[in-house]
Amino acid sequence: MKLLKYLEKIDITCCCLLISSMIFPLMGFGLYFRNEDAQYVIWLDKDHNIFNAFNLNANYASITYRPVSELGMRIVYSFFGSNPLAFQVASGISFIAAIFFLYKIVMLLFNRTTAFLVILTFYLGFYKIIHFLYTPIQGFQYSFDLFLATGSIFYAMKGLKDGKFNYYYAISILLMISAIFSHPVCSFFLPIINIVLLIINWRKLENIHINKKILIVAFFITLLLATKIVTKQGVDIFNKSIVDAITFLLNGYIGYGNIFLNSRLNLILIPFPLVYGLTHFIIKKYFFSSKGHSIFIYSSIGAIIGCIIANIVSKEIAFIILSVLLLIIATTDRYKFFLTVWFFSSLLPSILSTEATGVYARHSAFALSFTVGIIYGEIISEILSLIQNKFRRAVNLFSLNAIAFSLTLFILSISSLAKFNILHIPFVSSQLEQLNYVKDISCNFQDVLIFLAEKINKNEHVYFLKDFKLDKENLYTQNHVERLRPAGINHYPSYLKMHNRDDLIVESVDNLNQIYGNQKIIVATNSWEAEYLESRYTLNIWKVFRRGKAIAKIYRY
Repeated sequence: MKLLKYLEKIDITCCCLLISSMIFPLMGFGLYFRNEDAQYVIWLDKDHNIFNAFNLNANYASITYRPVSELGMRIVYSFFGSNPLAFQVASGISFIAAIFFLYKIVMLLFNRTTAFLVILTFYLGFYKIIHFLYTPIQGFQYSFDLFLATGSIFYAMKGLKDGKFNYYYAISILLMISAIFSHPVCSFFLPIINIVLLIINWRKLENIHINKKILIVAFFITLLLATKIVTKQGVDIFNKSIVDAITFLLNGYIGYGNIFLNSRLNLILIPFPLVYGLTHFIIKKYFFSSKGHSIFIYSSIGAIIGCIIANIVSKEIAFIILSVLLLIIATTDRYKFFLTVWFFSSLLPSILSTEATGVYARHSAFALSFTVGIIYGEIISEILSLIQNKFRRAVNLFSLNAIAFSLTLFILSISSLAKFNILHIPFVSSQLEQLNYVKDISCNFQDVLIFLAEKINKNEHVYFLKDFKLDKENLYTQNHVERLRPAGINHYPSYLKMHNRDDLIVESVDNLNQIYGNQKIIVATNSWEAEYLESRYTLNIWKVFRRGKAIAKIYRY
């Protein structure tokens, strides 16, 4: 009987969303280390003492001080060593925890339907941003700080909900400080968000003495000003002229338009609710005082026109227009204002960086999904109210729990069918095929490293092709996948060093005729590099590594 009562309290919708969240890290399991992971392995191998995470002289050679994420890495390494799967599991758990906190944040303000739509929006529109789950060590810190940041926001909102400075808020401060010292992105936006939350809930804090209010605000302002101590990342815009600084910031911001509007789906998914929300607000305020068919119809027409415009103009202009819409919508409701601040403030450190990268947009993606999901919830409520009693009985047959359960079952089914090539499913199959290709590339690279470590003589030269310019954020498009490398050219020496061959001399070339000496060992990490080399030079193939459609080759020249 007690078990039944306990089961009745379980939120089936939340459980279904968390189960769905497992799909993303599961798809990445099986990859070998990628990007700069080898440097992390070498660093951890030399010193994985957990307590040294906070030692300024023992931290990873990074441009920022990240003791909390380093602590997480050291703990995983202490128990599991250099096992990629261990870091991927830790990363996956952190991501699922972040989704859980996002769900709880929405539930504090709205309801389960809105929470469901918010996370569904994130999955539909921003799944490419979470590709960091597929980089074992380097990616771990990103999902870890996502978990810490969302946890901090949830407990801050929960602590301020009743106007009491209670232990929930103390947990929020602890998680915020942990997030700031986990990744520098958090040092920018979390203090700002907490200040906004304090302002929004200011009247509820009447039971707190005025001196305590001053101390609270001073604490967050201090954290904000202390950002320069926490991070050196990005460009010091204060050393630029006003025009150059504005140009730099604007170019950096517009650069993220390609990340958020990276597909035709996003050019409908994002503009439609934002334009709908704006037109609905204007029509209701200036033309109709009550809800009705006219408001819904005109708002929908405006949203459709907005989507058409977003698809006609360039992504850069569309992103600027959408940003203006967000700012206007922020004036309609205090929590929409809060979400808009969340979006822009979490994107700020990315704009200050010299290179646009989707992984830095993860916090902004959560905030944008939140805003878009809320408006989709309003649209659905409007539709249901217009249906009225005629179809209400039929609508009631479909509970949210049933929809969440059915959708989760459907997602798991089609993912399994596509994963094992039982059935070709449009879009899903192609995405999984490309991800498998990335896995195969990384595993081929592991085989190459093992072979080179065992077979070649001491102090030999190993050559790789120089990096070719690629659209780093156009992830998993065919052109990008074909030319994708397991790591940057500057990381290759670390990978060989990880296999105890730091005696080897690793160089990059774009012309093999520039190489001098009798024995020349050249490595092609993918099929594109192999075709490029073989079309220009007469090479002797020493070893071929093939997994699926991925190929890696070692040549003698």
